[in-house]
Amino acid sequence: MIAVRRRGLPGASARLQFAPFQIVAQRVAQPGLPPGGIRRSWRGIAHVRPRPPTAMVAVVIVSGLVCIDAPDPESRMLNDTYALTAASQQTVAIWHRALPAADAVALTGLLAEDVIFHSPAVQSPIQGREATLLVMLAVAEVLENIRYRRTFIGGPCEAALEFSAEIGKLQVKGVDLMRLDGDGKILEFEVMMRPLRTLSAVADAVGSRVAPKMLQLKLKPG
Repeated sequence: MIAVRRRGLPGASARLQFAPFQIVAQRVAQPGLPPGGIRRSWRGIAHVRPRPPTAMVAVVIVSGLVCIDAPDPESRMLNDTYALTAASQQTVAIWHRALPAADAVALTGLLAEDVIFHSPAVQSPIQGREATLLVMLAVAEVLENIRYRRTFIGGPCEAALEFSAEIGKLQVKGVDLMRLDGDGKILEFEVMMRPLRTLSAVADAVGSRVAPKMLQLKLKPG
């Protein structure tokens, strides 16, 4: 990882991190360096080899994810998601408020009808808005003190949201991976969570809440 400090840019985050990266040495014109030519001294006239007015600089070629970090480690929920489309930015901003509050109305408006949800505890994906919302609300009820930290932007419609929370006395660290459409609706959603002991506790608590309703959805005609 490489950290780049930015100063004097209104609304800019205090630190940007890029990975992976490549540093390339490059010669660029540097005004003010004396050119070659004739030099006079007390010993006479001497010819000086011309020195091109250049200087070595490092050029950073960046590819991959951009990590947007906040200066205050205790408060890292950011609005600096400028690499996303306007619709995706709005979705992320609403998500930061809606999931911790278990706001069913707001979350429903963020999900595409055919959204695909990948759970960290279940191999098969969960398909559809209704089933995905059911699991999300159960997670929001089980987890306490959900706090979003860093935001990683993978493209105009791709974001990864790092979060922390608790379940009882256990600490939770995780990442929400989002893929959105042009209107900012979430097409695909994947959750990664650690440590294993905490993941097992979350899976058990969520499973006991959603299992009967998930069965009803599977048996629902149409």
